[in-house]
Amino acid sequence: MKTANKIFNYNEVYLNKSLDQWAQETHEIMSKKYNWGKTLLKGMFGYDNMISSIGYVFKFCPDKLNINCIAEFIHEGWSINYIYWRDNKPWLKNKFYKKPYNSLGDDRRNNLSKKKFSNIPNEEKQKNIIMAEYIFGQIPKYKKIISVI
Repeated sequence: MKTANKIFNYNEVYLNKSLDQWAQETHEIMSKKYNWGKTLLKGMFGYDNMISSIGYVFKFCPDKLNINCIAEFIHEGWSINYIYWRDNKPWLKNKFYKKPYNSLGDDRRNNLSKKKFSNIPNEEKQKNIIMAEYIFGQIPKYKKIISVI
């Protein structure tokens, strides 16, 4: 399966993990931090957000040893995915995709999707930074650099 916008395959592998594994692990960390329900993500808006955000990092982020750069690309992936889901309503065309619990198109998310990472509110940045720190901590090159210091 792929994200609703067809940009990422859930089974694409980066650093020996599929995007699905990355999304599930990252969601578990975010769930603990924000007291979200602990559910396995599949076919949901939030799942596609995780896959798109993480996929954008691995495919497009030029400096994966920079947490801020990783966080920027997480936001970029989220923005593109949000706009797609809001405008195309994939749950109406494919039963695999579930209608989001909260309706899309609200002012907060519409505004976030138009802004660069550097211009979003700090509480929104923090979500991206938590994800970025997790990804950063999993990069083997980073671990090698730390062991040399």
